[in-house]
Amino acid sequence: MKNIVLTIWIVAGTACALFLFQVKQEVQELERQLATLNTGIEKDEEAIRVLEAEWSYLNRPDRLQQLSEKYLRLEPLGAERFSPVSSINENLENGEPAPFRLRQITSAGEN
Repeated sequence: MKNIVLTIWIVAGTACALFLFQVKQEVQELERQLATLNTGIEKDEEAIRVLEAEWSYLNRPDRLQQLSEKYLRLEPLGAERFSPVSSINENLENGEPAPFRLRQITSAGEN
């Protein structure tokens, strides 16, 4: 009887030891994965900080002003660019859309 009880305790102890070893290995693997993910998150956060700094640098008002003057050649709108209210009312009464004219503006500001 003592031998059977002793054998059961040895088998149960061995099973517990094997189970704990397996759990320990799984925990270590999960810790490695967590460390890898944390490293990736830190790299991504650093990249985000760099991109935000670049965005702030590139969107400086003085720089944007210089680029718009150089490439866009924007001019203030003159009164001739607007249609009178009467033309809108006439077109609405006739069921026609308001006239829309495209004009090409040259670099010298001519119409």
